[in-house]
Amino acid sequence: MNYLKHTQSQRQSYERNLALIGTSSKLFSDSASPYLSYRITEKLYCESFNAIDCGRSDISIDAKLHDVGIGIKTFLHGKGNTFQKIAEFNKGSKRN
Repeated sequence: MNYLKHTQSQRQSYERNLALIGTSSKLFSDSASPYLSYRITEKLYCESFNAIDCGRSDISIDAKLHDVGIGIKTFLHGKGNTFQKIAEFNKGSKRN
């Protein structure tokens, strides 16, 4: 689901909550870069957009919204390099 198709209020809630969590990461790290746990981003997404949380299920998607599987991916970026987690979803999948 296209992020921009969500309501402005939902997007603002998600972005505000991500920023708050990122700010709190300075409590346990000296890094200038915020740390966002993948589980936190998944939970915030589900809460902000009323999605079903699939993050603890043994499937490739992290959330389900209507009939769309959503993968919430976090990655590291620094010094011109990125370390990304990439997922592929097959249209014909029979799983939840």
